[in-house]
Formats: sequence, C-alpha cells, structure tokens
Amino acid sequence: MQMRFASVVLLILGLQLQAQVVHDAASDARVLLDLAREHRWQELSLRARDAIQRDPENRQAYFWLGSAEMETQEFMQAVQSLRAAQKLGLDDAALHEQLGLAYYRLNQFVLFEREMNAAVERAPQDFLPHYYLGLYQLTIRSDLGLARQQFDAAAVLAPADWKVMYQQGNCWEKEGQNEKAREYYLRSAAAVEKDNAQFGWPFQGLARLAVDKSPGEALECAKEAVQRTPHEYSNYLTLAHAYKALDQTDKAIEAAKQAVAENSSDAETRYFLFMLYRKSGAREAAAQELTTFKELQAAYGSQ
Repeated sequence: MQMRFASVVLLILGLQLQAQVVHDAASDARVLLDLAREHRWQELSLRARDAIQRDPENRQAYFWLGSAEMETQEFMQAVQSLRAAQKLGLDDAALHEQLGLAYYRLNQFVLFEREMNAAVERAPQDFLPHYYLGLYQLTIRSDLGLARQQFDAAAVLAPADWKVMYQQGNCWEKEGQNEKAREYYLRSAAAVEKDNAQFGWPFQGLARLAVDKSPGEALECAKEAVQRTPHEYSNYLTLAHAYKALDQTDKAIEAAKQAVAENSSDAETRYFLFMLYRKSGAREAAAQELTTFKELQAAYGSQ
C-alpha cells in the first residue's frame, strides 16, 4: 500500500513538473516574441540563452537567439543557433528564411538559395523569400531577367509593398526603360508616403531619372530620399549630382562629403568628389581625393 501511494505521489509530482515546463516554455515564447517585436536584440539574446539553459530542447529559443545574432551581425553564430533549432525539429518558413539570410551575409550563396527555396515551399503565400531571391539575382548574379521574375512573383503576393515596387522599377532602369522605371518609382513613392515609411529609395530613383532633364525636380526628390533614409550614402551622392546639374558646386561638394562620411570606401563617390574639387579649383583637395580613389581601386578593383 505504501509503495502504491509513493508511486501515485511521484506521478503527481511528475505531471506538475511537466505542466511547469510547459508553462515556462509558453512564457518564454511570449517574452521572446515581444522582445523581437520591440527590436531589443541584446536583451532578446540574453533571454533566449537563459531559456536554452533551462531547457536545452527549446528550439524556439534557439531560433530567437539566431535572429538576435543576425541583428547584431554575428552571422556565424546565427547559423549555429538556427541550425540547432533545425536539428531540434523546427522546419517552418521563418527558420529557412533567417538561415538563408545568414548564409547570404557569409557569401554562401548556394546555401542561401537552398534555404529561400525551402521557405517558398513552406509558405507559398509569403512574398519575402521571392524578394530576397530577386535581390540576389540582381546584385550578385546580375541577372535582370531572373531578378524581375522573382520581384514580379513577390508583387503578386504583396502588390502594395514599396520595396518590391522599387526593385521592379530598378530592374527597368538598369535596362534603360526609364519610363517604365518611373511608373514603378512613383507607385512606390506613393505607398511610402501613405504609410509614412522611412524608405528613401523610390525618391532616389526618381532623382536619378530626372537629373539630366529636370535637375530641380531631381533635387527635391533627392532631398526627400535623404530625409527618409539619412544614413544611406547613395542618397547624398544623388543629391550631389543634382546640385552639380544646377551648377551649385559648393553644395554638391558638401553633399558628396556627407556621402563619404556615410561610406568612406565607395570609389565612385571619391571620384565624383575629386571632379567637384577640380571644378571648384581646390587642387590640393582634388589631388587627395584622386589618391584615395586610386587606393580604393587597387584594393577593391572596379566597383
């Protein structure tokens, strides 16, 4: 009788412990999700590690740890954390998407494609894998046809997304189809303004298209791009081109210098600044920029 009573007590304690584990896991999941939504990446990393220490089988905690490591640019660690989640059985589209992005940042492009295609299979209604595959085809493989194919697929799933519309226009611009590009840039810009989004690219695109024939329009668009994405160096470079087209060399120099401040290793910006200094008669500054340009060319090749 005592043995039977002891067995019942152990069973009850075991069920209580199991319930507590389930409760803790659910609580961890809510906290981790909230931290991710609030972009509190360092705290997310700490809480995910704590959850893993308490339950080494917590695959969601490994996923959130990998997501936090992506945001803090610890890409190798992110792959390890996300692969740990995968080994524990996590196999949804979000896992494959994040793992693909981690591989992309490590220049592992075959693995990137594999993971993004896996994300498409698991969530065919999600536009983001198509968007990322389009960026890959455009920026890495320079295949405009395949890039547009992916962006068009993304647009079917998310027709109001400003990022997708911008990239569709970008493809047309790179093919010299400026009128078609302008249509997409205008639609993207309208969507950005509607949502008051911090996304300056369609305005930069409109500025690029207008700079030769309508430099005043280009200037206003470039200013809007800078205002919405103030740390993107190419916005300042586009602004500098607009000022140059208006024969405002001093302002063009200041804009180009800001572009250099945001990205000091861009050879195109350095060469443009050299040309501006030379035009203004600042020979010493021009010589210095030309030297820097040649050093970047030697280090990185033609960009």
